[in-house]
Amino acid sequence: MKGFYLFILCLLFLASCKDDNLPKDLIEEQKMIQIMSELHIIDGYMSSLSYTDSIRINGKNFYNTVYKNNGITKTQYEKSLKHYSMDPVKLDSMYSVVIKLISYKEEMFKKNPSKNIELEE
Repeated sequence: MKGFYLFILCLLFLASCKDDNLPKDLIEEQKMIQIMSELHIIDGYMSSLSYTDSIRINGKNFYNTVYKNNGITKTQYEKSLKHYSMDPVKLDSMYSVVIKLISYKEEMFKKNPSKNIELEE
């Protein structure tokens, strides 16, 4: 009988160990993918320029524009990225989609470089 109670106690303990440590303002996965792709495009652009203080300041402004347009904060993005990075398989699949989005945007830009590209979901 003690073994049965111990078994039940262990089951309750394991059931209570589910992942309730989600950040309260976690960015939903699809929105996170979109934001990550936008930020990586900015990173690519910034890396093509010679580094100066004005470039650094403009980079921060670009990032802040992405955060503002998506209704999030930098802190919220960083917490969400940290959360998703705890599951490398999920993060890898998210980055696969990010790469596809960036490739799609690049192809659209090559077809019509004068048009401002917005990807519809």
